[in-house]
Amino acid sequence: MPLRFLLTMMRRLIALAAVVSLLLCAMACVLWVRSYGLTDQLFWRHKAGLRCFGSAQEYVVVQLNTVEVTDFSPQDYGLPYVRMQPYSAPHYPVAYGKTEPADQFVNWELGNVGWYTVRNRNGIRSATGVAPFWCIAAATAMLPLGWTILRLRSHLRDRRRNRVGRCRACGYDLRASPERCPECGLAVKAG
Repeated sequence: MPLRFLLTMMRRLIALAAVVSLLLCAMACVLWVRSYGLTDQLFWRHKAGLRCFGSAQEYVVVQLNTVEVTDFSPQDYGLPYVRMQPYSAPHYPVAYGKTEPADQFVNWELGNVGWYTVRNRNGIRSATGVAPFWCIAAATAMLPLGWTILRLRSHLRDRRRNRVGRCRACGYDLRASPERCPECGLAVKAG
């Protein structure tokens, strides 16, 4: 495969990743604004436990409960969506169900980001992750912002090279040969 083809495919993949990242950033911002008035939660119930992805005021909350769920009927399994009144994000272990005296609580916090687990002798019973929406929005905005800055810089460089009579690809002086660059072979547009 030619190198130019690989570079083109890499540029397209990076552009696609930037678009997906921008969509995730927009979704995080919409959920962030919604979190002040509503709490959105998506549950995944199955025999091995309960998983939940949701929002609280200003926060994303992810809960993983690995305890066997026996109080749900098979009709309750699946991906139900629940909308509730807003509540504050938990900064402590929540939704553990019944705890036992031998359970150990393990907490990790860095600023407003936290990971809380409950362990028993068989392993992790429950885990809850909490992160502020601004953190998610900032992380997903980095790739589109970087891509936009690079594209803008490239566009400005091309305009400057065209204005002073240089090749757009390599910067070679084209005043002596205005129809094709002798250095890289790029055809120069007329006018």
